[in-house]
Amino acid sequence: MILNGIIGSSGLAMAPAAILATKSEESRSAKPECVNVMQEKSLLKQACQEAKTHIHQLIESSTGRLTDSDIDIFYGYECILDDDELMQEGYNLIEKEGLPASLAVKNVFQEQMSEMSKSTDTYLRQRADDYRHARDLLLQFLTDKPVTLDKLASYEKMILVADDLSPLQTALLDARRIKGIILNHGGETSHSSIIARSLSIPAIVGVKDATRLIKEGDIVVVDAIDNRLIINPDQTERQLELERIERFEKKEAASRSEKNWHCQLNDGIPIQLQANISGPDDCQNMVDKTVGVGLFRTEFLFVNRQSCPSEEEQFEIYKSISEQLGKAPITCRTMDCGGDKEVPYLNLPQEENPFLGNRGIRIGLRQNEFLLPQLRAILRASVFGSFKILLPMISDLSEIEKVKDLIECAKKQLRKRHLAFDESIQLGIMIETPASALLADEFIQQVDFISIGTNDLTQYCLAVDRGNHAISDLYRCFSPAVLKLIKISLDAAAKQNKTCSVCGEMAADVKGALLLVGLGVKSLSMSPSLIPRVRRNLAITSLHQLRSVAFRCLSMGSAGEVEAFLGRSYPTRVFH
Repeated sequence: MILNGIIGSSGLAMAPAAILATKSEESRSAKPECVNVMQEKSLLKQACQEAKTHIHQLIESSTGRLTDSDIDIFYGYECILDDDELMQEGYNLIEKEGLPASLAVKNVFQEQMSEMSKSTDTYLRQRADDYRHARDLLLQFLTDKPVTLDKLASYEKMILVADDLSPLQTALLDARRIKGIILNHGGETSHSSIIARSLSIPAIVGVKDATRLIKEGDIVVVDAIDNRLIINPDQTERQLELERIERFEKKEAASRSEKNWHCQLNDGIPIQLQANISGPDDCQNMVDKTVGVGLFRTEFLFVNRQSCPSEEEQFEIYKSISEQLGKAPITCRTMDCGGDKEVPYLNLPQEENPFLGNRGIRIGLRQNEFLLPQLRAILRASVFGSFKILLPMISDLSEIEKVKDLIECAKKQLRKRHLAFDESIQLGIMIETPASALLADEFIQQVDFISIGTNDLTQYCLAVDRGNHAISDLYRCFSPAVLKLIKISLDAAAKQNKTCSVCGEMAADVKGALLLVGLGVKSLSMSPSLIPRVRRNLAITSLHQLRSVAFRCLSMGSAGEVEAFLGRSYPTRVFH
């Protein structure tokens, strides 16, 4: 039997299936005749504190294993448990209605989740999942059963099959035993997929009825490269897959040990590979720091806190990163908040669709008391390293002009303070909307470089919310429509002899990277852990071959057609 889903984290694995039973929701039986109110309130308070302690311990143990952006997910749970009003509602139900703590928690969270799930606000619908995970963690500590996967079958190696995994559960997985993940739910950009990628565990998600069709102990091949699950292969197939996995793992091990990440195709054409980072800790995962940072997501400085970071605080962070990387280039994207990134002190009004609302540079220009100090901090750090400024969510020429005026204002303020900075610091924009791609000819004349964010470009081009699991199968970055917008942007940059890089998830996918280089991209940026694999696959191909395949893809009519053609066009050794 062969099943398909969505590749959440690429790789290959084969092992017995271990089914993580879905814990049925405890029934809401009638409340007890009498509860000890003080005792139940004390239990809730203690469980809340223990849950937060557990989150902190997980964050500490995840340093070096997960990226800063992964860890931000856990801070989000802590913020929910720190919500005094939410907890007070629980205490009120215990005191006024005589409910036990566990039932009070269920009722309070269910009310919140129901309201969020019905909302037309995309962000609020996504937050319902965060509240569900925080609730489950709290309930586990109320019943003295902290989050654990110890009840899994005691295979030496296994493929974990589950309905879904919370980010907390995913982060606790032991990659030495859990060789692959299969989930009924989830998508490419779901939290469990993101963390699986950080842990280098192959994962195929969104597999309908996986927990029903796959039985405990079944031998399963997780082919998270060609998107196949082979259930109980025969002896011949099993031997072929074992040999294939062995070759794959040897190449992966060799790639991870490489100290040089500089890349060129087999015909000598250089391709720049850089790292995406979310903070100083991510630099530790860069074996070759000389390649530099193609995308520094600075919003980690702004989220999960109650006040805006000062100019000085930002400057010290930027300076510390430059000290780790020496003179390697660092592209700093200005605060990209809004959408799915909540920043309470910005006092943003609730929006029906925040992804189409006040986010990215729109916030910066409307509230430049946050953007201006950031620009000054980046400028000050520029004397310690090779910094560039990158603007997110640009869709109109006037936005570029306004930011350039702010940069000049920041420079004047620094001159008055007798603080040095790079007078010729480069400015670039993100191509994330169809508008910015279609107007790239005009925009590129106003900036030094452009960087394509394929995640949002795909979302806006296809009108598919990338966080909506119900339509996650429609989110396809290989859509010819997306490819044509990328090509328009590349051609615009080439006319002006300026750089156009790609920093979205498509660049980190091997087939995506090959396709992008074929379209004309010469600079790709991705998670540090994925650079060696992409480098290895690019090194054994020629530009002529990549161009030939890419231009055929532009004339196709669907993402499925493109994906199938890519699979046929390159030898198996490219991906395995």
